Amino acid sequence: MDLYGVIGYPIGHSLSPQIHQRAFQRAGRPALYVGVAVRPEALAGALERMWDEPWQGFNVTVPHKESVVSLLAGLTDQARQVGAVNAVVRGAAGWYGANTDLAGFVATLPAQPQRALVLGAGGAARAVVTGLQSLGTSVSCSTRNAARLARLVEQTGVRAISWEHRHRLLGDIDLLVNATPLGQTPDTQTMPLDQLEGLGTDAWVYDLVYRPCPTRLLQEAQALGCRTVSGVAMLAAQAALTWELWFGQHGPEREFLAHLHELVQEETENTP
Repeated sequence: MDLYGVIGYPIGHSLSPQIHQRAFQRAGRPALYVGVAVRPEALAGALERMWDEPWQGFNVTVPHKESVVSLLAGLTDQARQVGAVNAVVRGAAGWYGANTDLAGFVATLPAQPQRALVLGAGGAARAVVTGLQSLGTSVSCSTRNAARLARLVEQTGVRAISWEHRHRLLGDIDLLVNATPLGQTPDTQTMPLDQLEGLGTDAWVYDLVYRPCPTRLLQEAQALGCRTVSGVAMLAAQAALTWELWFGQHGPEREFLAHLHELVQEETENTP
């Protein structure tokens, strides 16, 4: 049986195994999709073992989206542009990487932003920044890791904002994107911002975190009257685009989205 899956560390937070496996079953695909915990220091060895096993493709999540790039036989133009990979497929000469995060994010933007603040500078943030810049959006970025932010600035030209000063931009933007894991289950009461004071009610807030749904950040934004987008939208979109890489056809995006909402709703109801 062909194997597909997602690698990361930790991996228990990912809902990709549930949505892909059910879609495989409904489509009659004789394949198995699993989550695989891979420590950073074990990444190269893991890819070698997977090559020798019936793996045909896999997704990549935190913390491997950038570090996996140098281990692959080739990249799509978009993955090379972003400098991060979230989807890999078996090729004739080795593993080949793509980035479906970028297109998945852009496809789920509800409006054309003029000025955006992106929180984070990892692989997902890189896709978001590149996607926004392709739309002509003026992008500022802030993260707790100054060295990672400096690399992102050098490679993309994004405007750097110190983590301590990130709140100062809220009154000047029409899109706020959280591309950090802050607020993710089980730390559901944390936020990437101490408060949202100053953010205009006409601004959009997009949180790439999808567990819980909505996150505290989105709840706070909704309370201010802001419009919001949950990370389930991007997860479903990038998953459907990943099927194009693996199978040559767009995946069942609406099915992915509906299943994700079912899963997070069930989780919310069962949380004490």
